[in-house]
Amino acid sequence: MGEAYGTLMKDELHVMVKDFFGWAAGFIANNVTQISSLPKWMRNDIGQTGVGLAKKLLDLNYIITKKYTPKRWEDEFRGIAKGSGIPAKTWRRINLIPELLKASCSIGGWWGPATESGKVIQLRSLDWEEHAPISKFPLIAVYHPTEVGSVPFANIAWAGFLGSLTGYSSAKIGVSERLRGGPASTMTRFGKPWTYALRDVLQFAKTIDDALNILNTTDRTCSVYLGIGSSVNNTYRLIEYSETELNVYDDTNWHFGNTHPKMEGMIWKAYHDDKTCFKNHFMPKYGKITAEDVWRYAAPRASTGDSQVIVMDFETNEIYAMYPNPV
Repeated sequence: MGEAYGTLMKDELHVMVKDFFGWAAGFIANNVTQISSLPKWMRNDIGQTGVGLAKKLLDLNYIITKKYTPKRWEDEFRGIAKGSGIPAKTWRRINLIPELLKASCSIGGWWGPATESGKVIQLRSLDWEEHAPISKFPLIAVYHPTEVGSVPFANIAWAGFLGSLTGYSSAKIGVSERLRGGPASTMTRFGKPWTYALRDVLQFAKTIDDALNILNTTDRTCSVYLGIGSSVNNTYRLIEYSETELNVYDDTNWHFGNTHPKMEGMIWKAYHDDKTCFKNHFMPKYGKITAEDVWRYAAPRASTGDSQVIVMDFETNEIYAMYPNPV
């Protein structure tokens, strides 16, 4: 698996890899500029050194996660390498970046009495670096795996990014993620990368219970929030995920407060968690919430989704997608 991907996307992958690591060097240099007045030559040198160090850290992360990573991942990296002519090591590095860097986001689910259709609507909006070179190459890759127990699924990402931050399967399971953080004691590098675990949910889960069982039995690493929607169960779960925790929430037991009312059929974790943007939008819309409404109005009004906005409509089996203009 992966050779056709690498062959079809060969030109885009070469541009993306070249631009991405060049951008990363400049990004590091600019961050240094913000906190000091070093000479330009020194800032540029630090930027290049920082990229070199990041590559070494990613290579180390590959070594320590290898025993927890199913063989299908290495097969796919090698397949893309064969098709694109770009070494498998590059794809290992790129796909482990989410283990080192996290992005602030908004995730949420609305269902039952909250929505006009009564069916699940799921939001995933990514707030990261909209000018990063990956923004030039958004890609929804549809997989038809043959491994026993698999279902077809769509990985909603960018060219070269194989792990799942966002996705939707033919079993009508939706997945999404948000930055969480927390004490170092709740996290580890020794386990299955969380984007790989989330893609396992897409590939193998058919119900909420399947998804939770996959996550519960995974050797977990980082601390993130996960969102899981299911058409079969017509519900949504928000999960606190880390090495030591798997706390599952719905519309009865979430951390409700001034910015998030306790109402049947809706739960979210917003980018601006201290603001009432989502509350102000969804309370008046309660019972009439639609996927287009979430995509067109709720996310923009809450100033979330500068890098990606995906809304999944479980009734119509459609997604609404927005990626930034990289120009």
